[in-house]
Amino acid sequence: MMQKLRQFMELDISSNKNINIFTRARLRLTFYYILIAIIITSLFSFVLYVIMINEIKSHVIENVDEEFFQDEIIENTATGVQTDIILIDISLISLIAILSYFLSGKTLKPIAKSMEAQKRFSAEASHDLRTPLAIMQTDIEVTLSSKSNDINQYKKTLESNLEEVKKMSMLASNLLMIARTEDGPLFTEMVPVEMDHFIEKIILKFKKQTEAKKINVKFISEKTNPVNISPNYFERAIQNIIQNAINYTNNEGEIVITVKQENQNIAIKIEDNGVGIKESDLPYVFDRFYKASHSRNDASGSGLGLPIAKKIIEQHKGNIAIKSKEGFGTLVSINIPK
Repeated sequence: MMQKLRQFMELDISSNKNINIFTRARLRLTFYYILIAIIITSLFSFVLYVIMINEIKSHVIENVDEEFFQDEIIENTATGVQTDIILIDISLISLIAILSYFLSGKTLKPIAKSMEAQKRFSAEASHDLRTPLAIMQTDIEVTLSSKSNDINQYKKTLESNLEEVKKMSMLASNLLMIARTEDGPLFTEMVPVEMDHFIEKIILKFKKQTEAKKINVKFISEKTNPVNISPNYFERAIQNIIQNAINYTNNEGEIVITVKQENQNIAIKIEDNGVGIKESDLPYVFDRFYKASHSRNDASGSGLGLPIAKKIIEQHKGNIAIKSKEGFGTLVSINIPK
């Protein structure tokens, strides 16, 4: 019977292509839990039945003299005990089946989530690598097919290809960074820095970009106590956040960056009046490769900037939070303990 049940389950699960791998694994794990429960319950019930029947026989033989009545009482009692044990076993196995299905789902949920993330990771990485390669291929093919020997056309093609190479280089760097965060701490050595001066220097590196979009950048700071950070990695985190603010702030918009001391923490706020983020997208902004609705067709981002920034800030024992309203802008708040 057990073999037939198992064959039925395997045929039913494998034949239904609409059931995803998570559901198949969950049903199979539930089946194994139930199988173990049946084996243990059957053995326990058999031992219990034998012990109870022996006790009943001894009691009947001691208290009933006529052998005919002894056999009848023992047979009726044994039937009753057997029925009770079977009903109890069925109830227990049914309860175990329900609990097994629930617990197997809880057990497999992190694995399912990891598999889904890996699937999305592969798809998005392939897309983000394929897009610049396709652009480069098109530019080169058009240039080679042209009968013109205009040096300016070749120059434009090379400049376009260089931009795409930079994008691929940045994507590769981000992928490497993400991979390293899985292996453990990104850094061990930290040095004390004055955060107000540190952030001011980072802002200057975006001067050409902000001037090109005519974005007004306000930097508000107060004297802060030195805080221990890994300068290179922390700069990477802040750059990713400021770059996002620039990307999604319209021309002639405004970005306000604030640095101040709050008790023993350093508070950094980066606020823009750009396109903002939908409320439905906010819970996922720190997921790898996730792009908010307004930026899904934006080739400039890979969806790795914020996850990397979050990892770096958390390894500094700090925290990062995002508030945003679609059409009104975004506020990124960072707190770093002294």
